[in-house]
Amino acid sequence: MISNWQDSPYDVRPRRLALADACREFVIPDQVAEVLRELRLLDPDAERLVFRIRAHHDGAAVTATADDLEELMGFVAVEANHEPNRRRRRRIDATFDVLNDALAAMDG
Repeated sequence: MISNWQDSPYDVRPRRLALADACREFVIPDQVAEVLRELRLLDPDAERLVFRIRAHHDGAAVTATADDLEELMGFVAVEANHEPNRRRRRRIDATFDVLNDALAAMDG
C-alpha cells in the first residue's frame, strides 16, 4: 500500500476545481503517446493530460480542450528545443506536428 503521497510532488490531482471547457477526443499514433510519456518538462496539468491517454484500436485516445492541447504543445516545443540528441529531437518534432494537426482539426 502506498501512503503519504497526498501533497507530494507526485500528487497530480487538481489543486482546485475549475470550469471545464468542451473537450474533444482525438486519436494519435502509439509512438506519439510514447514520446509524450517520456517528456520531462511538464507541469501537473500537462502530466494529467498525458497520463489520461487511453488505448484505442487505432493508436491512443487523447481527450483535451484546445487550451490544454496548446499548453501541451508548448511543453513539447520546449523539450525539442533543449534536446541535444538529434534522433530524439526528430521524434519530439514529429509529435509536435501531430498535436498541431489535432489542434487545427479542433478549430476547423
